[in-house]
Amino acid sequence: MPILDDVLRKAPKYWEDALYEDKRYVMFEIHPGDEEYQEVIQLFQGEHISSVERVQHPYAYGRFMLRKEQYQMRHGSCSSETTEFHPVFAQDVGNACEFNCDCRRYSRQVDASGCETRKPKFYSRARAAINSLRSYGGQKAIIVVGKIGTYSDTEYYPKYAVYLN
Repeated sequence: MPILDDVLRKAPKYWEDALYEDKRYVMFEIHPGDEEYQEVIQLFQGEHISSVERVQHPYAYGRFMLRKEQYQMRHGSCSSETTEFHPVFAQDVGNACEFNCDCRRYSRQVDASGCETRKPKFYSRARAAINSLRSYGGQKAIIVVGKIGTYSDTEYYPKYAVYLN
């Protein structure tokens, strides 16, 4: 699969080799002693985290990179990639990762506003995303996304699933 191979050659730091023949993404648990884990935890400024998984979704990442390249060709530059936070219930992490935060696919909504237009809610700070979950029961998670632009689903991709205590 030449296109997939091209995407994987330009994969983000820390991505590991994986087979994608029968799945669109894979997840890897990141351990507290790892440098990558420390980088992710820093984004959460002391919040209680139970675990972190890296999301490797080369199809979402490839679309994101194509969009970024398109911006650069049209405008001569592209806004830098930002990190944003998408709140979900733990039971919907798989759907969030596979379908690029399409909240219409979730079994349980945190904030349904925007779901009918496929515009998921993102927060610029982890604490704000966590606060949006505080009034709900059940295990919660935050999908950390890399993002450029506004809300086209080609302008972001899932990077990590962070499970909260």
